[in-house]
Amino acid sequence: MGVGNICNTPQPTAGQLVREGPLSSFSCTASTVLLAPEVQNSSRTPASCRTPQVLCNFQALLQAYRSDSEIRAAAALYKRCHGLFARLREVLRLSAEQMDQLRQPQQLPPDEQPAVKRALEQLREELRQQTADRTDSDGPLAQIALKHLDRYWGHLVPEQSLAAGECWQRTTNHLESDWGGLKRRRRRTHGRGKLTRDFQTLPEEYLLVLNLENETYLQMVLGGSLESLPAKLAEASREGGSFDAWRRQRRPRLVGELPRRLLREEGFVDHLLDACIHYCQFPAPSAA
Repeated sequence: MGVGNICNTPQPTAGQLVREGPLSSFSCTASTVLLAPEVQNSSRTPASCRTPQVLCNFQALLQAYRSDSEIRAAAALYKRCHGLFARLREVLRLSAEQMDQLRQPQQLPPDEQPAVKRALEQLREELRQQTADRTDSDGPLAQIALKHLDRYWGHLVPEQSLAAGECWQRTTNHLESDWGGLKRRRRRTHGRGKLTRDFQTLPEEYLLVLNLENETYLQMVLGGSLESLPAKLAEASREGGSFDAWRRQRRPRLVGELPRRLLREEGFVDHLLDACIHYCQFPAPSAA
């Protein structure tokens, strides 16, 4: 769209700006509210007579956007929500500087556990008081934060003190990273993006392969070295049956698919009809 088209375009209302305009994104609300006074003041300078019409139109749109009561209420609500979220993030010691490390395990060292637990308990009590106070305008926001805090309380701080050198993982980032690594390995193997067939076919033991990279697992199961893995597998296979039996047991089946041995039975059709007659009877419709 050219400059001439913008200058000749009818000015939309504030409601249309919210629904259709380029400033409809809620993230632009605060910046627009702050920007409008500067644009308004700039139009009062002596150079305003030489101001392009497109800038004047834009200033008028910002004025209407800034003076809209719904927009101002939404901006105020956003500011209050951000303040409550900042309180929670400060208690959890998750600063804004750590936002580029969201995929890290976010471990809690033992020396920080008591302070974080006390701060969380204090915040929890404050949120309960805000929720109970009907005169507090932030009561509904506090109730939402308290609901999530209670739901994930057991994951935020450990119930018992940690051992020396042990860290508390407050997120599932490590588990999700392992799961993502397994999927990447499968995609590199065959090049397909969809992995539904893979994880229907692969056995449950496939997920245990990552344990071979865990030092604690190696020490407890394999004596600390992978060299004992063949001997351990041979020992487990003595009572595990044949590989063919294991493969047949874990063969993926479609919904409703029956084993071939049942289909080959002589009385299969008779048994199927008996089951249909016994379980698929419907009550007769009552007379009007």
